[in-house]
Amino acid sequence: MCKKKILCSVIFIGMILWIIIDSCRPDHLFSAGENRLLQQKPSFSGQRFLEEAYQQEYEKYLSDQFLFRDKWVSLKTKLDILSGKKEINGVYLANDGSLIERHLPSEIDPDIAEKKLYDLCNLIKKYEQFNKNKMKETDIKVMLVPTADIIYREKLPPYAGYFDQTAYLHKANNILGEEHFIDVERVLSEHSDEYLYYRTDHHWTTLGAFYGYQEYCKVMKKDSLIEFKKPKHKLQTVSNDFYGSLSRKTQLYKRPDEIILYRTPGDQEVRVSYDGVRESKQGIYDFDAVASARDQYEIFLGGNHGFARIETECENQRTLLVIKDSYANCMIPFLISDYKRIVIVDPRHYRGSMDELVRNEDFTQILVLYNVIHFIDA
Repeated sequence: MCKKKILCSVIFIGMILWIIIDSCRPDHLFSAGENRLLQQKPSFSGQRFLEEAYQQEYEKYLSDQFLFRDKWVSLKTKLDILSGKKEINGVYLANDGSLIERHLPSEIDPDIAEKKLYDLCNLIKKYEQFNKNKMKETDIKVMLVPTADIIYREKLPPYAGYFDQTAYLHKANNILGEEHFIDVERVLSEHSDEYLYYRTDHHWTTLGAFYGYQEYCKVMKKDSLIEFKKPKHKLQTVSNDFYGSLSRKTQLYKRPDEIILYRTPGDQEVRVSYDGVRESKQGIYDFDAVASARDQYEIFLGGNHGFARIETECENQRTLLVIKDSYANCMIPFLISDYKRIVIVDPRHYRGSMDELVRNEDFTQILVLYNVIHFIDA
C-alpha cells in the first residue's frame, strides 16, 4: 500500500511539473517538420468560452503545442510499424519503402467529382466565347495527373484501397472532349518502373513532369497549333536530402529524395514577378529554398502564389495562361522555351477575377493542370 501511495505521488508530481513546464514555455509559431503554422492560443472571453468554434480552436492549440509533440508522433509511428501497420495517418507504407498518399473512394463524393468536370467544361466554353468576341482563337487544354497510388499500384500493401482515377480520367475525356483533354496516365503507366513520384512527397518528380510536357508537345503539334523547340536539357541534382509532405505526415525520415532539375539555356535569364506587387526576380528556380530549412520543393517558382508572370527570351509572341495546383510548378520550367510570356494562376490563392484576366489579356493557349485529387477538391 505504501509503495502504491509513493508511485501515485510521483505520477501526480510529475504531471504537475509537466503542466508547469508546458505552460511556461513560449508557444511555437511554425513546425519545420510539417511545414505549416501551428495553432496559437485563442483569445478568451466568457462569451467565446461557450462557443463550439472556441473549443475546437483550443483543442487544436493543445494538440499543436503539446510538449515534445514531434517526438511523440515519431514514437507512435514506430510502434505502428512494429505492430505491422501498413498505413499511417493517411499514408501507405509501400513495399519498396516509399510513402504513397492514400485516396479512398469513400473520401470522394462521386456527384461532386462529376460536377467538377461539367463546371470545367462550361468554363472552357465561356473562355472560348470571350476570344471569339475578340476575333481571336485561344486553344484550351486540360491535363489531370493521376497520383502515385494509381501509377504505383503494385507497390501498395495487399488489399489497399484507392479511388479509381482511371475511370475518372476516362469520364473527363468524354465530358471535356478529346480536343481539350491531354491523357498523361498512359505514358506514366508505361514508365511506372521509373522515378516518377517522390518517395517522401505527394508530387510527381521532374522526370514525371517531363513525360507530361512531352505529351503536351505531341498534342499541340498534332493539332497544328504550335511547333515546339526541343532544347537539350542538362540534368542538375540540387538536393539529395529532400523530405516532403508525406515524411512530415508520418514523421518517417529514412530514405530521402533527390531533386533533379532539367536545365535549359536561358532558364536563369527569365524574369518572374509574383502576386502583382512583388519585385520581379531573375531566374525560374529559387535556389534559396534548397539552402534554407523550408520546403525544398519550393525551388520550383518559389512555392505557390496566387499570381505569377514569367517574361522569357523566347522570340515568338505566344502567351500561355496556366491555371494550376502545385503539380504544375515543376512542369512550367519546360515551357519557357516555347512562350514569350507565361501567366500562372493558382485559384486557391488568387484574389482577382479570372474572367477579367482572360478578357483583358490575349492568351494564345490556356492550360489547366492539376493532379486528379486536388482538382476534385478544388
